[in-house]
Amino acid sequence: MEKKICRFKVILDYLDQKPVITEFSDRLLIQKLIYFVQFAGINLGYRHSWYLHGPYSPELTKTAYGYFENEKLYNEKAKQYQVSSKGKNKLNHVKDLIAEKPDDMELCDWLELLSSIHYLIHIAYYSGTRDRNMAFITEKLRESGKARFTDEQIKAAWEYLEKQGLTKSKMWSLS
Repeated sequence: MEKKICRFKVILDYLDQKPVITEFSDRLLIQKLIYFVQFAGINLGYRHSWYLHGPYSPELTKTAYGYFENEKLYNEKAKQYQVSSKGKNKLNHVKDLIAEKPDDMELCDWLELLSSIHYLIHIAYYSGTRDRNMAFITEKLRESGKARFTDEQIKAAWEYLEKQGLTKSKMWSLS
């Protein structure tokens, strides 16, 4: 668990995100960042399932709380770790997600929307459904309690994922 917590801290540091869990929005942000870190090709061992705010990993929540149980110790131990150049290339895709946040959205909401669309396209199982286009995914978002997102926000998120190739592929092209 110690290594997992240190990797968690180092990755969030590289992404210029503080590993904070004080508010719900902090915990939501961590969930979505790590979801995309894994889809960038860095396997941290977390498995996500669908929950109220999109992809969620109970194990990741344990890691975040574990970090805060002994923050000073893990901050010191994390100094022994660094992100490799290959890892930086992968994490830069996640930095791009952060940078592309629309002005009218909080970062946690932007990442919730992106990760929810991505999850619904690639991981959610819809028996007999092959064509998971924007209209279909928008309908599934609405059915799953995401009515607070506007059609314009959904379109912006879809277009961003499409531009990154993530409506067709689970992962970024890492060539």
